[in-house]
Amino acid sequence: MRKTSSIRLLLILSLLLLFPREFFVGYATAADTGAGTVQIENRNHVNATFSCDVKLSGVKIRGNVFAVLFAESGRMKRVSGYPATETVKVTLQDVAETDSFKILWTDEKRMPLARSAVLRMSGNNAEAHENFAKQLASLRVYDGASGSSDADKPYALARLLVSCAILPDLRDYEGKVITLSGPDNLHVLQFYSPLEAENCKQYLQSCSSVRYVEPDAIIRANDTGAVTGTFLSPKQIPLSEGSHSIQLDGYTPLSWGIAKAGIDEYTANLRERGVSGSVIVAVVDSGAETNHPWLRGRLLDGYDFVEYDDIPQDENGHGTHVAGTIADCTHGMDVKIMPVRVLNAFASGSYMSIAEGIRYAADHGANIINLSLGSESHSQTIDDAIQDALSKNVTVVVAAGNKNGNVQYFCPAHMEDCITVAAVDSDLKRFELSNYGETMDITAPGVGINSSTLNGKYEEMSGTSMAAPHVSAAAALLMCERGTGQTPFQISSLLRGAATDLGEPGKDVYFGAGFLNMRPFVLHSVYALLYADGELIFQKDNAPNPDRELVETYPVSASGDAGGQYVAWYGRRADIKTVTFAEPIQPTSTALWFYGCENLTEVRGLENLDVSEVTDMSQMFARCASLKTLDLSGLDTANVKNMSSMFFFCGGLTELDLTGWNTERVTDTRDMFMACAALKTVYASESFTAGGVSDSSGMFGGCTSLVGGRGTKFDSAHADKERARIDTASAPGYFTDKNAPIPSNDVYAVLYADGELVFQNNNRTESGRSVTDVYKVDKSYSKYEDIPWYEQRNNITTVTFADKIQPDSTAYWFNLCAKLVKIRNISNLDTANVTSMKGMFYGCRGLTTLDVSKFNTANVTDMSFMYNEPRISDKKMVASKLDC
Repeated sequence: MRKTSSIRLLLILSLLLLFPREFFVGYATAADTGAGTVQIENRNHVNATFSCDVKLSGVKIRGNVFAVLFAESGRMKRVSGYPATETVKVTLQDVAETDSFKILWTDEKRMPLARSAVLRMSGNNAEAHENFAKQLASLRVYDGASGSSDADKPYALARLLVSCAILPDLRDYEGKVITLSGPDNLHVLQFYSPLEAENCKQYLQSCSSVRYVEPDAIIRANDTGAVTGTFLSPKQIPLSEGSHSIQLDGYTPLSWGIAKAGIDEYTANLRERGVSGSVIVAVVDSGAETNHPWLRGRLLDGYDFVEYDDIPQDENGHGTHVAGTIADCTHGMDVKIMPVRVLNAFASGSYMSIAEGIRYAADHGANIINLSLGSESHSQTIDDAIQDALSKNVTVVVAAGNKNGNVQYFCPAHMEDCITVAAVDSDLKRFELSNYGETMDITAPGVGINSSTLNGKYEEMSGTSMAAPHVSAAAALLMCERGTGQTPFQISSLLRGAATDLGEPGKDVYFGAGFLNMRPFVLHSVYALLYADGELIFQKDNAPNPDRELVETYPVSASGDAGGQYVAWYGRRADIKTVTFAEPIQPTSTALWFYGCENLTEVRGLENLDVSEVTDMSQMFARCASLKTLDLSGLDTANVKNMSSMFFFCGGLTELDLTGWNTERVTDTRDMFMACAALKTVYASESFTAGGVSDSSGMFGGCTSLVGGRGTKFDSAHADKERARIDTASAPGYFTDKNAPIPSNDVYAVLYADGELVFQNNNRTESGRSVTDVYKVDKSYSKYEDIPWYEQRNNITTVTFADKIQPDSTAYWFNLCAKLVKIRNISNLDTANVTSMKGMFYGCRGLTTLDVSKFNTANVTDMSFMYNEPRISDKKMVASKLDC
């Protein structure tokens, strides 16, 4: 048994080495953007067996490895040796109904080429849901209360939504319930009275076969998650209402937010470059006024889950307004809107209708779903429908809600995998009713937004409902350029990465990543030309040098990554020996630019690389094993947010110059210098800080040659951003808390009320702990009464050396601390300069063990009364040069 466990552990460790960390821990980088296209076809899930056809296209590399990762069960299956263009038939046994997975393709070196979206076991069953919708039409009569105040009462619809494979025995409710069974193990139980529904729910909750049961309830868009009011506006419409066309020149946007967020600049840039991708945005709402002039030519066929027919005519105006904003933001682009009506004339709809509307959109080709609706109660049925959409690679954008409350209590705004949107006014001030919380992703224009409404008119509305369609439209524009194969996580990461900070950098509970900003995606004309001698030259045009043998020309996209999973030249990475920036260029991302260029030895012309607009430098030089020195000094990094794994596995790098870097906005430095084993010198300025960093894990992992100011070698223990230190050419540069004092050679002792005395190189105290006093430690003390914490000696129970400190004397430090029982991290006490240890542990009767083997006592001249009798009671003191 032990042997089997060991083999299994070795196998798991081997697999972890084969695949980059981002595929296991749930975070992603620019690597997620997909150089190839993963196609999943013919999915089928029967009982515990799942099968599908998988094909990768768009890459030239042969000899790939195919992998299936189960996100929930943790199982993995690998199939080797399939060419990238071959369709692979995958059959998996013993698959749980709740399992989800993703498809990975890697090259022969196990570097990933592309991955699919996260897929759920249920296949695309559009026909089954359409048949189910026809059955649900018989229940319309029971929705009559949705426009009245009675609709807010528990069990008002007398309807239960049940998830289970087979319904339990309901013979006790015979004649009292109408039962409809749909796909994905969803059942609808319609009772004739609320009391019967409530009683049956209690019974079903006791059945082990039931995954969940919940009463169907009403969501009101206008007071639980969408609109706070409507205001008639005399806004000028670009052309007369009767002749208006979205395609005409001389276009003037209705929403002030389009210019504020740079959507107009990005859209114009896409049109100028001839980008013609087609995208479908489903507006799951109150429908749309199908003959509104503003929406002419933009609407696709949809469905009505209120009247259960194929005419989703809006009777409220809310959905028409939302659809109008999407049309407004995507002027001149092939972005179509699919109206799915789930809210009635009162802007109310049931969990059941909303869930079915979401599934309908996902099954009928929607690339994005806009949900400008919500509820203060939770619905697992809606959550499941959204998860189903996400598993089909549909990006879901939701309004945060307008209750000035925490989104964790609002459905679906609480869902982490959706893009949750807050609202601001034209001055970028928070809309006072906009919800907040940890799942907030981004902020968009939401106050006084002019758009289409009923009867061919236009109105101003306010709320997070108006903010969400701005983000849905922005996502659609990104897909127009990058393709609809972009995963929801990729779209979310792109939008959040380019956002402009409004609150706390990185992730603010009120504003998320910040205000929607599409300007970073505007293409600055950049080309990369690879020559046969191994030089990759960045320049403004695609004209090669006629005297040199050209291998390939790569257009660099707006985000700097050529739209590929790594970059367009990734497949030729082994041929790249020199990189030259021949002309001034200004990308908006340099993520993964030189990832895996193991033969790259020199980077030239860096003065031509303007990174002032760059937000992402993650993995820029990762695995450049042949680089020895790198001078990146003077780069304007003020807008960079992500530097994770930037120099990951640069094993030959010995010297790195980052002088002049400003990293105040950086939030992610994970594995930044990981495994740079030869790195000895890093030059930096005082602006090279990590005040806003939320994750610095593994930052100096494996930097065994990098030595700090006190001779400390850097390794995985220096992942803490508040401790890690880098030497610079002149003054030291630090990674430390933004508001903390810069550490120095001074020594401080902080005494907490719980009896812990902490020695450190600054006067910072831990938040949330009661502090007795903070003492400045002098170089030496002539008698024990001079020790500043002497009066508190009977309260000291633990001593901790939190930082590396190097005092000149430790005389009397713990004299007569009778209750002291533990000393932690004593290796942080550097005694190289200590001359006196007199009375250091005298009277510490509570100490039973003490390791002083690492003490450097070369300069110590006085050890008198260092210990008293009885000494360390059980003689477990470990000593080196001390005569004990």
